[in-house]
Amino acid sequence: MTTLAHRETLRGPAHGGVAARRALVHWAWRLFRREWRQQILVVTLLAVAVAAAIGSVTVASNSGADRSNEAEFGSADQLLNLDGGNPRALAATLAGLRQQYGTIDIIGHRSLAVPGAVEQVEFRSQDPRGPYGGPRLALHRGNYPEGRDQVAVTDGVANLLRLEIGETLSLDGRRRTVVGIVENPADLSDEFALVSPSSAGAPDHVSVLAKGDGSRPDMAPGAAVVNQSMRGNDNPADELLMFSVATVFLLLASLVAAAGFAVIAQRRLRQLGMLAAIGATEKHLRLVVMTNGAVVGAIGALIGTLVGLALWLALVPTLETALNHRLDRLSLPWMLLGSIVLLAVVGATAAAWWPGRAVARVPVTLA
Repeated sequence: MTTLAHRETLRGPAHGGVAARRALVHWAWRLFRREWRQQILVVTLLAVAVAAAIGSVTVASNSGADRSNEAEFGSADQLLNLDGGNPRALAATLAGLRQQYGTIDIIGHRSLAVPGAVEQVEFRSQDPRGPYGGPRLALHRGNYPEGRDQVAVTDGVANLLRLEIGETLSLDGRRRTVVGIVENPADLSDEFALVSPSSAGAPDHVSVLAKGDGSRPDMAPGAAVVNQSMRGNDNPADELLMFSVATVFLLLASLVAAAGFAVIAQRRLRQLGMLAAIGATEKHLRLVVMTNGAVVGAIGALIGTLVGLALWLALVPTLETALNHRLDRLSLPWMLLGSIVLLAVVGATAAAWWPGRAVARVPVTLA
């Protein structure tokens, strides 16, 4: 009788597959938790690089934003200045502009002298809920004027006339109660006293904000239009340039971090040799070192992001004074910031690849 023996075929991945990689990643994480003090320097280096990159990008992004158009045009694309010396011509011109543009936003201006001083205060009549003038007006504290006997002033006017909310202003012969502090958020040097359109009186000149095709309005002879301006092009900050600068920061940090990962790999040479002795391949050993790099990169990126954003929030008041306009604290290039964080993690992981490759090639007996 003849017996045929068949060799059993071992099924499954040749090198342990996903289960082996999961075990090695878990082991690398445990090693990091046990030896995190030895890696503080590398984490700190990456955190400083990420914080510098995020801080510089956020500052550059907001500093490069040109808000001069908002200071004059609000959300409109045309600004027409009208002479207020002839009320009948002014009314006819405004009627013609309404007929041509449909929706317009009317802002009246009148300058009044301050008794005993050479300065003048502009009384500005503007509807806070106007269709286009919103970016030109913001309430700092208090309320907008609503009645005929109310007024809101900017900080500069309040300091000039020594006014506080609740006090009385009577430059135009009408006693008005100060009910709020306002500002032009796109131009903090714009000083004025805001009154409701119903109590403004005869203006010296009128600004009309509108949206249209840019053609000059067709007005009858004697119309009050003095000049017409078109909104210019905004010049946003060059995000590619900012990302390039951030990349340089992170690449330099990754190069220095590679030396730190090399030292860490040498310190773990015995543990890696034991792994190789029980069947771990070079790929597995590289995975351990690269996992350590990814963990260090993620922690450094998280700390650096928090520090960079905190630095941005701390610099906002100083930047607003220097740039002469308000900054939106949440108006950040989030996609660019996310790319910086991702680049930090990838850079740290890549920096750990070469030390991992070198250690993985050390003979088991020597390890």
